[in-house]
Amino acid sequence: MAKQISISVDGVWAGSGRLIDNRIVDCGAVLASGQFDSDDVYELIEDAISRGRDTQRIEHEDGTTHSYTWSITTD
Repeated sequence: MAKQISISVDGVWAGSGRLIDNRIVDCGAVLASGQFDSDDVYELIEDAISRGRDTQRIEHEDGTTHSYTWSITTD
């Protein structure tokens, strides 16, 4: 069964994609100001998912802190 993930940043929907082996794929959400930082956020979210979490607060290199939440559904 395919799993879908929907990600929000600070309570605002940011994008949806698929979850395959706890990796987020095909998701167009830009989760941070720079691509390198955004890739880091995806990795932190994937790690949190593997630990059974559905939320993660992350402090970015620019000093801002954001709350990331997600829901996972199965088709």
